[in-house]
Amino acid sequence: MHQWRASTSFPFDNASRRSILTAAIPRSERGAPLGVLQPISAFPERTPMSNSNAQSVEERIAGVVHRLLAAHAIDRDVSVDEDLRQAGLSSLDMVSLVLSVEEEFDLMVPEVSIMPANFRSIAAISQVVASLRIKQ
Repeated sequence: MHQWRASTSFPFDNASRRSILTAAIPRSERGAPLGVLQPISAFPERTPMSNSNAQSVEERIAGVVHRLLAAHAIDRDVSVDEDLRQAGLSSLDMVSLVLSVEEEFDLMVPEVSIMPANFRSIAAISQVVASLRIKQ
């Protein structure tokens, strides 16, 4: 889930040559008729901690979960083995959780690993992250 911004101008503005993504960006936001697209962070409000060794994997995942719960005005600690759905995350939040974990740890969760059992609790997510880090 990335936003896109044009960064390089071309000397022509030929609508038939614009990609669907470029055409979807309002001209005022593009700043140029047509350009090379670069991703903008989907989570600009926080600093990625992918290089941080100061916190454990479980602490980092707990931080992601806490941010998702805070979006629903739920301010509570979640235990490592607690079911995240019962803690207050909706099915849409679970999709955001997968994306947030991917960004937090700079990895990609394969489609076959995206199942409720793997994202049921902080402990389960930690196991998924550990197995994906080994494969990298």
